[in-house]
Amino acid sequence: MDVKKLGTRQLFLMKRESLEKKIVTYYEQSGDADSVIEYLVAVMVRNALNLTGAFSFLCKDLLRDLVLTVEPTDTLRLFLPLFKEYFESKEWEGLIKQYFGSPSEYFSQTEMIRSFKNAFEKQGGLDLYRGGLVYDIRSRFEDAAGKRHLLTIRDVDPNKEEMLVAEILEVLTLLSIFEVDGVRKFVALVDYKGGGHVETTSYKVGKAKQTEEDTVVEEAPTNTKTEKQPVVAAAAEPIAATSPSPKKANKLSYEEAVAIVEAEYPLPGEETFATERPSNNAADLPPKPKSSYVRFDKTPEQVEEEQRQKNLKRRLDKQQGKKKDSRTKRNRKRK
Repeated sequence: MDVKKLGTRQLFLMKRESLEKKIVTYYEQSGDADSVIEYLVAVMVRNALNLTGAFSFLCKDLLRDLVLTVEPTDTLRLFLPLFKEYFESKEWEGLIKQYFGSPSEYFSQTEMIRSFKNAFEKQGGLDLYRGGLVYDIRSRFEDAAGKRHLLTIRDVDPNKEEMLVAEILEVLTLLSIFEVDGVRKFVALVDYKGGGHVETTSYKVGKAKQTEEDTVVEEAPTNTKTEKQPVVAAAAEPIAATSPSPKKANKLSYEEAVAIVEAEYPLPGEETFATERPSNNAADLPPKPKSSYVRFDKTPEQVEEEQRQKNLKRRLDKQQGKKKDSRTKRNRKRK
């Protein structure tokens, strides 16, 4: 039966009770004693770095049963010294004879792993712990193919020295349970960083799929034209408010329209020049007196009044949006 193995997420993130059930269930379904031993060694690494030692003696009954009843293997022999406290003194003497033949062989073959055991038990000498902070270790390992992998261990003791932490993490390089596509994941320790931070809020999505809106990142506009558009629109609003459209002008009465036209388009000679300096420009000079009264037998005042009425009507038609009728007076009468 093909049973799914446990990974770093379960071994380094799950709580004690859930993790213990996972390991026991795995062994019951697979009977893989070597993998179970390595799982427990990985948990011992987590426990050695843990602030409170919350994972001590995990799966003690299962471990005792494996070591006492299962045929010795290289994996069991390699990591056996790490589990010495799981057994009584007489049981331990019998295991040394069963696995190594003699105490001398035991000490000679387990020198390296016993040094790691001392690192597990050693307390930190620093004074860095501060209440209210959450401490973790972010370590990087190189796999058998040269690719690097990140492993984060949370709730660690910040008072352990860097060399002690590095030695504890080195134990993971002895394990074969962590693989990616058949390639050993933790072959060599590259580096690690430890630190404390304040956790404010947290959220876990779980198996829910994120929508496209959840992944959209708003970026600042880079088109200068689009940035200028709001400014132009804002500048155009006052102009539209003070300059009525032809449709709005039609709603005015005749007297109101005349008042607006006379105010905005004064006749020549009605402007005040008292504060202006005399101009030599011909366009700025007063208009010459008209002689049309001689031809039409009208007084100058009558001619000027008729011309004023015509100019006023022309400006009023222009203000109301009326087009100039190009037909002659005779053609309009015929129609």
